[in-house]
Amino acid sequence: MNQDLSNKKPLVSIITPTFNRANFLEKTIQSVIDQDYENIEHLVLDGGSSDNTIETLKKYDGKYNLRWISEKDRGQADACNKGLKMAKGEIIGFCNSDDFYTKDAVKNVVEAFIKNTNADLVLGDCQELDCQTNQLSKLHSADPSLFENITPEDILYGKKWLFQPSLFYSRRIIEKTGPMNINYKFFIENDWWIRMLKNGAKVIYLDNKVIAIIGSHGGRGSVRDAAKAAKESVEFMKNNKVKVPLEKRIYYFRWKYPKIPNFLKNHFPRLFSLFRNVIRKI
Repeated sequence: MNQDLSNKKPLVSIITPTFNRANFLEKTIQSVIDQDYENIEHLVLDGGSSDNTIETLKKYDGKYNLRWISEKDRGQADACNKGLKMAKGEIIGFCNSDDFYTKDAVKNVVEAFIKNTNADLVLGDCQELDCQTNQLSKLHSADPSLFENITPEDILYGKKWLFQPSLFYSRRIIEKTGPMNINYKFFIENDWWIRMLKNGAKVIYLDNKVIAIIGSHGGRGSVRDAAKAAKESVEFMKNNKVKVPLEKRIYYFRWKYPKIPNFLKNHFPRLFSLFRNVIRKI
């Protein structure tokens, strides 16, 4: 981050990758428009949606600092990388098209970057919104000490974590780290954060400040996704040249061969319960 950042209101680039999320996208757009900070550009990267996404984007053309493209891509990481190439801001955030920001989110983040000129990653808390009932529910918060001296190994082994929807990056650390790895689908950010931490990224946590709201809905994940994520989790650790813990191997086995644990659960419930308790203690 430039040292003269405190003498200006830096441009903040918000990148939104999306695909067939027209029913949520407008809420995301409105949350950017409603920010208490004016120097923002919003980049929407649509993967060639077949719903009303294009109509929604055209509706907001010229109404605020919006730029968008709609074309086929190779997934979320590819869309985000396109956004990074387009972004002009000193501070960059990613807001998925089923998430949105609280009104003072960007202002709080910018103030943190200005106060901590050597910061590379700034994040706050998240809260979940049930999209069916429109009720706020679970709060994702953490002990501030969680982010003190955070290491690549902490992310790799899941000992510590970052809240992706409420996380903003300095352009400096992105330029040092390079683009996201498009070969990942479920561990895109984990891989990026590890590489950033290896490049000396400093993390600042805004305790007790809700930055982003996560839209919780039925289209957010599936059993099939869980199986694919379990497989990618093992591949992710192997790619980082570390031993895959036994519990991760078992978890992968559980999703790769679901009939086996289901059979044990249905026909040998005591054995299944014993096996599960042993795994939990590993």
